Amino acid sequence: MGRRRQAGSLRRLLLALLLASGCGEGDAPPSQKGDPLNVLLISVDTLRADHLSSYGYKHETSPSIDHLAREGVLFRNAIAQRGGTWPSLTSILTSMYPRTHGVRNNGDRLSASNRILAELLLKRGYETGAFLTNMESAPNRGFEHKPEFPKGDRDEFATAEAIRWIQSRGDAAFFAWLHLLGPHDPYAAPRRLRRRFDTGYRGELDGRRKTLEAIHRERRELSRAELAHIVSLYDADIAQVDLQIAAVLSALEALGLSERTLVVLTSDHGEELYEHNHYFFHSYSIYESVLRVPLIMRLPGVISPRSRVDATVESIDIAPTVLDFLDIPIPDEFEGTSLRDRILAPGAAGAQAGVAISDLGPGIYSIRTDRWHFIYNPRGYTSPIIRPDSRGDLGHFRIEAEELYDVREDPRETRNLVGERRDVAAPLRARLLEWIEGGGEESYRPAPLSPETEAELRALGYLE
Repeated sequence: MGRRRQAGSLRRLLLALLLASGCGEGDAPPSQKGDPLNVLLISVDTLRADHLSSYGYKHETSPSIDHLAREGVLFRNAIAQRGGTWPSLTSILTSMYPRTHGVRNNGDRLSASNRILAELLLKRGYETGAFLTNMESAPNRGFEHKPEFPKGDRDEFATAEAIRWIQSRGDAAFFAWLHLLGPHDPYAAPRRLRRRFDTGYRGELDGRRKTLEAIHRERRELSRAELAHIVSLYDADIAQVDLQIAAVLSALEALGLSERTLVVLTSDHGEELYEHNHYFFHSYSIYESVLRVPLIMRLPGVISPRSRVDATVESIDIAPTVLDFLDIPIPDEFEGTSLRDRILAPGAAGAQAGVAISDLGPGIYSIRTDRWHFIYNPRGYTSPIIRPDSRGDLGHFRIEAEELYDVREDPRETRNLVGERRDVAAPLRARLLEWIEGGGEESYRPAPLSPETEAELRALGYLE
């Protein structure tokens, strides 16, 4: 018997013994109809919630994601903790704010003292696998299986490998994490998908990072036709990644695992797409376009189809929610809260109030309620984006000292109401200051990048 198959057999034997022995609380995966529950976490890089049909987008970009939403619960106001991949994904896995887990920028390393979701599930007998097309050089502790993928159509490679791995698990309970690069720049979906969203534009603009950086650096005013064309390229990328999601969900169905697999779909952050400061990307934004992410969960027989939660929730709530559905104790150090009660009883009294806090170092903070988004930048920090070109121009992303937006009436955050609605801004500022003071203003020094991490970030355009 091969070592891999033997290990799987031993793991299944351990699970059976744990289930039969009735060990202490949280020692074994729970069961639905007698079978252990699996967990499939799908995170899509750079995916804006408002560009999905299930969130009301005018174009049909995401039929598979929409179908998943119809079968489960959709959170209308899920907020990421930062517009950066490594900090945001680490917050999802640790249920901690970036200031707590210490991963403040891409390339930072998570301290060994911080536990992540995979480690907790591995300890309880779950088989764990990570299939990543970004953040792959991070330690990502707790994953027994973490393959590397060749250049090219990496999302397709990752999806295919995730499907093969799930198929080989037999009846063992698993936690699979599939992270797809999808809508991240360059926006370059196959031509057949670009044709689906074709706007008729025939100019020189394309979805390459070099093109998008030049627009920001030059503060170029795009025509409606030019902007619509670039956005259509981003939408085609969403359609492309939606095909991968369809494949892995179809595989669950074919294996008879859909009924006992908790599926969680979310994103690390969104994308500006020229809404502020002539900027298309995400790393230096703290606006709704970047912080509001999709969050969908499905568990047949437990989560009612077509459920909706309007309350504001945070990415750090994902891990405690997963543990709660698995009847595994939630660690005291988790800063998020379980959303299980809101999912199962969305109309309960008090269930529709929420708040989310995000940050963008150094010293830029954000607090989001169900209606209001308050941004606090007391140092007046302005983020440099693009290195100077031959003319010495430098792109910047400007954020005011204080900004307030009514995201219900002004979802694109075009009108700063802080001067008009001091009655709203003052209590939000006080609540945000309480949070800031509660965690302290730590000094941040980025750790040196490993050669592997430097190569990864350079390939994604974060380093020159």
